[in-house]
Amino acid sequence: MRARLALGSVLAWALVPATAGAEPLDVSDPTPRRIQIEFEISQSPLAIGQTWSAPFEARYSATGNTGTVVVLAPTYASAIATDQLDYFEVITDWSLIPGTATEFRLDIDLTTLQAVAQTASYEVSLDVSPPQNGDVTRMLSTTAVAGFGSHPSFPGFPFFCTTGCVIVPGAPYDPVTGRLNAVGRDILDAPDVDLQSFSRAGDLRLSEASAPAVPVVPVLGLVGIGALLTWVGVAMAPRSTPRA
Repeated sequence: MRARLALGSVLAWALVPATAGAEPLDVSDPTPRRIQIEFEISQSPLAIGQTWSAPFEARYSATGNTGTVVVLAPTYASAIATDQLDYFEVITDWSLIPGTATEFRLDIDLTTLQAVAQTASYEVSLDVSPPQNGDVTRMLSTTAVAGFGSHPSFPGFPFFCTTGCVIVPGAPYDPVTGRLNAVGRDILDAPDVDLQSFSRAGDLRLSEASAPAVPVVPVLGLVGIGALLTWVGVAMAPRSTPRA
């Protein structure tokens, strides 16, 4: 039984994300380094900083008066594929087309702490008739004017707007909490579909990361795990009783 518990403890440790006790990102430190980013994933556009995604790995560096957060394209694709960064699934099912996501790049003004994201994009396969592909373009900024309105034909879908609707305020980076809210829109352009929604992909939390920011098996790797399993097998094997 002890051997089983030891194995469980090791594997549990290997799969723990590095969020516990993570410190907010220190944007004043220009040292290029790995950090972690979390996305607010509540369904309501008015829910700000309430429910966070799993952490994803990002990179931070600073030059002059600009700090830059970069989520590499493969990692951003993983975040997009969760269906938690946009609202298009309210209208139709879709799947991300592999290899089409760009990186996510966010520039932070180190004086004002306002942030603007470079335009990000990806392609999706839409479950509509006839089947077709579409392009999604995402634009976000903490200083943008962005809001949402509704239409009775599409309940739950927050159509993007800037006047005569519910405005969601952006917020600059807060060094105490690691949070910022870059508001904006997601545009879906397909042969038979043209939609603009309020974007929920800019409500972010940034933190320092001293360990991998996504659940991974550590450097122990398959060889180490194989050795561990061998050790467990030996430890649990019945011991032979010496003959008299």
